[in-house]
Amino acid sequence: MRHSPRVVRMTETAESTLKIHLLGCGTPTPSPGRFGSSNLIETAAGGVLVDCGPGTMTKISKSGVSLAKINALAITHLHFDHVSGVPSFVLTRWDQLADSATPLRVIGPPGTANFIERLFGATGAFAVDTHARISHPASVAVHQRRGGSAERQAPVVEVTELDASTGPTTLSDLTVTAGRAAHVQPYLSCNTYRFEHPAGTIGITGDTRYSVEVAKDLHGVDTLVCCCRSHQDRMSLLGLDSTLCGTVDAGRLAGSVGARRLVLTHMGAELDIPEQRVKARQDIARVFAGDLVFAEEGMAMDLASDPPES
Repeated sequence: MRHSPRVVRMTETAESTLKIHLLGCGTPTPSPGRFGSSNLIETAAGGVLVDCGPGTMTKISKSGVSLAKINALAITHLHFDHVSGVPSFVLTRWDQLADSATPLRVIGPPGTANFIERLFGATGAFAVDTHARISHPASVAVHQRRGGSAERQAPVVEVTELDASTGPTTLSDLTVTAGRAAHVQPYLSCNTYRFEHPAGTIGITGDTRYSVEVAKDLHGVDTLVCCCRSHQDRMSLLGLDSTLCGTVDAGRLAGSVGARRLVLTHMGAELDIPEQRVKARQDIARVFAGDLVFAEEGMAMDLASDPPES
């Protein structure tokens, strides 16, 4: 079942802005209402995209947030449902903003720098595209009409690899700390992220199962955006609870970190069925007493003016 996007109190605040746009709230399996993973954290100083799964650029366009405001990308891990939208996001930002495009900062787990280089480096997958856009007279003319100069530069992407040992970094006016997700190691390095801001603290799990280490890394966040593939009993039956949270484990994780709001994302289509939502809500209520939100693609939450209940 497809749900209309819901907007939660989008009133601007004068000095403190902290919003999260839930762009991609699904799994690698497409459904009419959700596909892949992506979130956008918006503050007064800019925007940080967290993961960039399939169709993210279109979802950003629908969000109403200007590309010019998004100056950073945080990648949790390199599964395609989290990164296949990176080329279109990076190249659209570079192409449409012309010379006003600032260097894009990218953070991610080990392997991220190689991933970006193979896409946008001098011999990367999109080198022929960027060369044509820089060189062909028609492309140069379009670039100049957008306010660019004749001497166009290739996209500039600045990559920093982080893991749980790295310590905090800053993106816009957010303090960001990576933790270790419990997902598909050792085949992929996988991060969680903690985003701290004067208006609140957000934890984004990426893909993870419940673990004490994850709970420790994200302890104290106000809002936890957590993967929740399906009902806990179904996850156990399919053997997926070793790599991803189900309903009960998502609730346990939120309770363990002390979150006041739990936002379920990375959901399978079965959790869009109303009676299945009732079951999920009942199961989670046994282990988590805070606010519970089922993420929908296009939903926006103003965390500054609508903080979680204490």
